[in-house]
Amino acid sequence: MPAKRFRLRYVFWLDMNKPDEAELADTVASLKEQRSFASTIRDGIRLVCDLRAGRLDALFELFPWVRAEFNKKEYQLQDRLARLEQLLMQQNGGGPKPLAIPAVPGPLFLDDDDDDTSLEIKRDIRTNHGLNFLESALALQGIEYKE
Repeated sequence: MPAKRFRLRYVFWLDMNKPDEAELADTVASLKEQRSFASTIRDGIRLVCDLRAGRLDALFELFPWVRAEFNKKEYQLQDRLARLEQLLMQQNGGGPKPLAIPAVPGPLFLDDDDDDTSLEIKRDIRTNHGLNFLESALALQGIEYKE
């Protein structure tokens, strides 16, 4: 027993006051006369979705001449790149030359361990934490706070 057909129908509107949509209406009428309207809609949706996704499969399948043009342009580009590379090789005497980059000296370590950079931390038994904080911050700056 053959499977029962399951078909969907989609309806869309064209605004005949807009010239480009009125032209589409004429195209739709022509496609319907040729009995190719539904297949054109299917191909068009597939093509637009493919292109939006960055794929060219549907474009090349529906329009093989585009693939031929694409390949032709790609070949021309590769040919031009090869000629450009050949010209550069001739100008450089047969190959790339190393760049003259001066040597970068390594890090310089100074023996400055004699400097006293220690920080003296004292326990403060006062309860004025804000004043303690300010005194500590000023001490880091080398300023002594006196009441």
